[in-house]
Amino acid sequence: MSESSQELVTEAIAEVAKKHKIVINENDPIFATIYFQEFLLKKYVEQISSSTEGISEKIATSIEETTHKYTDLSKSLANQVVGHSLTKTDEIIEKHLKDLDQKFANVLDTKLSLLNQSKNTTVICTVICGLFTIATAAMILLGR
Repeated sequence: MSESSQELVTEAIAEVAKKHKIVINENDPIFATIYFQEFLLKKYVEQISSSTEGISEKIATSIEETTHKYTDLSKSLANQVVGHSLTKTDEIIEKHLKDLDQKFANVLDTKLSLLNQSKNTTVICTVICGLFTIATAAMILLGR
């Protein structure tokens, strides 16, 4: 048990004694349940962390690769534009830049959405585990 967990247990024991006039100790079965929940929560957090590990770097790399790809496409487009007459140059540049901007924006949105989804999954799992811990402790305290 970590030092912060020990402090929390000590604080909880004092609070129960103060509010309910019941003296419990560290060996009370309720703490076994809480420790069990804490153990499960740590395992879930480890699993989630390992599954989302490196996503930011992968997305950054993907964005960089996409940027290079569209930069190369822009250069190719520029070479094509030079070959066209001056009257068509403005129309061609405007059309292709809009297409490239839209494609790049779509790719960027997709990558950022993936990053947000991985963060949201971690938060949701952590909250669910915490609620499960609270519900289990409440059931034990209520004798169910």
